[in-house]
Amino acid sequence: MRILYILMVLISWDAANAIETPKYAVLESLSDSVEVRRYSQFTLARVKTVDVGSNSDNRSFRTLAGYIFGANSTGEKIAMTAPVAQTMDGGKAKDMAFFLPEGLAVPPKPDN
Repeated sequence: MRILYILMVLISWDAANAIETPKYAVLESLSDSVEVRRYSQFTLARVKTVDVGSNSDNRSFRTLAGYIFGANSTGEKIAMTAPVAQTMDGGKAKDMAFFLPEGLAVPPKPDN
């Protein structure tokens, strides 16, 4: 059982490290866990939350996930990237965005 757990962690680690993240330079380290960064130019797929009620962040995530899984004008599947960005207003999700891969020159239009 312990070997199975270790194997699952290693597989998960490889998959997580394969996810593209935006390029940045660290301008200043404020602490061990806080950095001031300058990001290179990037493109976002963003959903504005119309109803800032309960579960709106879950609906936004599903909409964005649908887009990268092929619910777009070309049916193209787009690689997952990190992080997922979210704007909050009074503790509720206002919008959510996925960073699109750097190599995606012209993102397809969403179906919805």
